[in-house]
Amino acid sequence: MRILIVSYYFPPYMNVGGFRAMSWARRFFDRGHDVTVICGDGQEAESCSYFYENLNRDLRTLKIHNPLLEEAPGSGNQAPEAGLVDKLKTALKPYLPMVDSYLLWSKAAVSAALAEAERGGSFDAVISTSFPLSAHEVARKVKKATGCAWVADFRDFFGQFASNTLADSPRSRFLARRFRTYGRETDLVLTVSEKLKKLVDKALRIGSPEPPAAAATGPADAGAGGGAMVLYNGYFAEHLPAAVFEASAPPQWRILYTGSYNEGEFTVEPLAKALLAWPAEAGEKPQICFTGSPIKSVERAFQAAGVAPRFLGPVDNREALRLQAESAFLLLCDSMSGPGALLTKTFEYLAVRRPIIGLSRPGSDLRAGLFAPKADGYCLSMESDEILSFMLAWRGRFERGETGDAFYPDEIISRYSREYQADTLVDRLESLLNSGEKRSAE
Repeated sequence: MRILIVSYYFPPYMNVGGFRAMSWARRFFDRGHDVTVICGDGQEAESCSYFYENLNRDLRTLKIHNPLLEEAPGSGNQAPEAGLVDKLKTALKPYLPMVDSYLLWSKAAVSAALAEAERGGSFDAVISTSFPLSAHEVARKVKKATGCAWVADFRDFFGQFASNTLADSPRSRFLARRFRTYGRETDLVLTVSEKLKKLVDKALRIGSPEPPAAAATGPADAGAGGGAMVLYNGYFAEHLPAAVFEASAPPQWRILYTGSYNEGEFTVEPLAKALLAWPAEAGEKPQICFTGSPIKSVERAFQAAGVAPRFLGPVDNREALRLQAESAFLLLCDSMSGPGALLTKTFEYLAVRRPIIGLSRPGSDLRAGLFAPKADGYCLSMESDEILSFMLAWRGRFERGETGDAFYPDEIISRYSREYQADTLVDRLESLLNSGEKRSAE
């Protein structure tokens, strides 16, 4: 197959969402398909510096400049300053009947895609993943021009629809119509969790109203009940450090948080209270470490508990996994509102097989879905006494060199690898094209 992937974020410069497109591009390439990627050119330096990654595959990448984004100064390690154009976009966007402010980028991307189709032959399928939503506009126009199949991935649908959109505004009404158009024209729709699947199915008017719940023993391979197909974000098996597979040394006495931290949605207060109640006879409290830049609310919470958190700066995915594998505990913060998505770090934490402290509200995606099967290696709670008991119990297990069957078995965890998830997509698309199910371009 000749495949076009449209993802604004892609190696080497991207945000965490770019891992999805990266895993798909690798897998299609590894299975012998001809892959071309259209992406941005790395202007958004703040997220680029944090998620710098190597693709490690020799495939064709077309980098398209975004003329509406201010240039990053100097070496590219700083975020672009918000200029007059950016401020104007922010002020006007909720009121404009438009998909988003990447419209000039998408226009240039469409031209590049059609020129590539003319150069190397038409595409069998185009796969678009958003944010930004303009990636879908590119794919939509490519499908119309070439007649190829179209796979649309909505990895953060709730945020894309709610952010910068006022209720009953020109933009919200335009987006509602556009989503219904996507539902009519796409050949396959993807999203990242069962909760987001319900939102996507409703907005695009696809699938049954109430799809069956996913099995607790592993990810669904296809959208149960029709509608969007759930492909989890997952972890990179090829990035896992040797420590995961070998008899490792005792872990470093620390609680580690990796990845971005949303101060508006996350809290560390229950863990801070647990550490405040740490008994003197239990010895030293675990160190608190966060990757990334200092976070004021996190500093205040842990300092009140007598612990000074360390912030390790940006790390790439391989280094993050190494740090996770060497830590006593891994900290997972769940969204306190909204449907949310299962964060990439969730699957990485499962894969490195370390005890997880999940600050998660009752009824969350984590408690009701991924972590519904009980296991000694995971504590999902907002109660500080439960979190403290979990840490003290594991301190004793570490001292005795015990882990036992505290974690989910390999046959479950391996199905959350990005490689497995990408294989699921490749298989589904091959089946769709071979069966002649794809819709004709209108």
